[in-house]
Amino acid sequence: MKRISNSGINYLDIMLVISFLGAVIGVSLPLISDKGGGKGLERATEMISSSVLLTRQKALAGNTNYRIRYTYDEHSYQIYREEHPGSWKLDPPENRSLLPKDVMVSSSSTPANGILTIGTSGRIDAGHSRVLLRLSDREGNRLTIRISQDGRVQEVPNW
Repeated sequence: MKRISNSGINYLDIMLVISFLGAVIGVSLPLISDKGGGKGLERATEMISSSVLLTRQKALAGNTNYRIRYTYDEHSYQIYREEHPGSWKLDPPENRSLLPKDVMVSSSSTPANGILTIGTSGRIDAGHSRVLLRLSDREGNRLTIRISQDGRVQEVPNW
């Protein structure tokens, strides 16, 4: 019986190693390079925009008032539903949406109390004609999110 020795590396082995390394680099590169360029601001803007639009839809569909409360010092916001007139409950319970840790909502945002109320008609009542949420990150990047009374959300860079 003749023995066959596998003393070398064939083409298939090389291609498997290259494919594996490519997959590892492809997955890890965005995580490593996420440090700069205002990526946290982009994520925060997407989070806030989608939360405002979803909450507005819930208010319209359920004929219920909602509130979004932004906390300036904890990098988060919470959504509340009005159970009874003047009685607000977290929706869903234990809900707290955390912004990326390097992003802060400025206390110069309007409304100053950090509360946006969305009525049963879907209109936003914050005591102003529009809401301005001013975001900044550790690198000094700034962005303003403008929310009109009818719920339209726009980004305004460099406030």
